[in-house]
Amino acid sequence: QCQSLKVWNGFWHQKTEHGMRARFKCKDGYTLVAPGGKELSNPNDYVLICSFGNWTGETPQCQEVYCAFPGYIPNGKVLLVGNMGLYDYRPYVRKVINNKQIMYECDKGYVIDVGPPGATCIGGKWSPRELPTCIPGQHPRLRWNRRRRSIDLRLRFHRS
Repeated sequence: QCQSLKVWNGFWHQKTEHGMRARFKCKDGYTLVAPGGKELSNPNDYVLICSFGNWTGETPQCQEVYCAFPGYIPNGKVLLVGNMGLYDYRPYVRKVINNKQIMYECDKGYVIDVGPPGATCIGGKWSPRELPTCIPGQHPRLRWNRRRRSIDLRLRFHRS
């Protein structure tokens, strides 16, 4: 029987008897890398086998993945949703982790024509991937109704 394996931020099949194969899976927001940090082209192919009390090979690691800056929007900007509000998102911000969100905003005098209003970092990629297009336009104006409203109440009294 082989010793139990430790995979931080990941999982593996828990059987340790002779001849058993260990396959690995990482939590959302992490990717499986070989010992030494080399990214695996197909993580499902990385298997260790329990052979007479020893695992063949080294245990892989689960490494956190980040989303890269999605790109610039002509006549608009990308905002990173933070704990305290929205912040300008710039290319030098590197470690945007899984489930973080961004929103798109057009400059004054422009509106989103086509494309999503925002995106979410999922497994190191923005979803949806496409950026919106900002075109010249006006935001709809609010119309204030200045007419005075009144209620007409008529009460009737009956004497008995």
